[in-house]
Amino acid sequence: MSRRISPRRALALRHLARNLALLGVGGLMSACATGTDAGDERQAFIERLGTDTMSVELYTRMEAGFEGQLLIRAPATRVAQYQATLAPDGTIGNMHVSWSTPPENPDGPPPVEQTITVQGDSATIETVGGRNPGTTRVAVPEGVIPTVGKTPIAFAVLEQALSQAMAAGADSFPVSFLSAGRGRVQPNAIVRVAMDSIAFSFFGNPFLARVDEGGR
Repeated sequence: MSRRISPRRALALRHLARNLALLGVGGLMSACATGTDAGDERQAFIERLGTDTMSVELYTRMEAGFEGQLLIRAPATRVAQYQATLAPDGTIGNMHVSWSTPPENPDGPPPVEQTITVQGDSATIETVGGRNPGTTRVAVPEGVIPTVGKTPIAFAVLEQALSQAMAAGADSFPVSFLSAGRGRVQPNAIVRVAMDSIAFSFFGNPFLARVDEGGR
């Protein structure tokens, strides 16, 4: 179950951080106390499986792109910091993602940074650290969306897909996700199934979401 949290509930998120007892979450919560420029939009999400918290995310969408932090707890506790810059047509031109493992999870994967640059029909993935460092080039369709995480996934990425679909103004809009870790592209489509609902598949995982008029 996923639920969007109003920025005014920042104190509740801080309390959740203490309950999780993870230093990585403490850094996430501190972002909620910082100011934003006029016109910036901040959002927060908690993803749960029953009563178990699977992820916590805070991000800010700006005119030039979006940035945020994502804590995931499966399959291992990790924290991602990401920044995306939009091209003039509103698609992602560049994204930087930095993954780290909190000290409380000493057996977790090593830190890794990835920079994804999309130009025309190709994407360049530069990886530093991790198990497979180096540079990879992947053929991609127009408007491809690099992902942050898989399951859970960063909601900022999903809203970017919705934003591109809303801009097209069609009831069915083709969209492709790029898994930078695997260099894999997954063709997809966002389909409006009701006035306030859309459906799509994310790497085989079905999603149904209620959205407002702005695609949020």
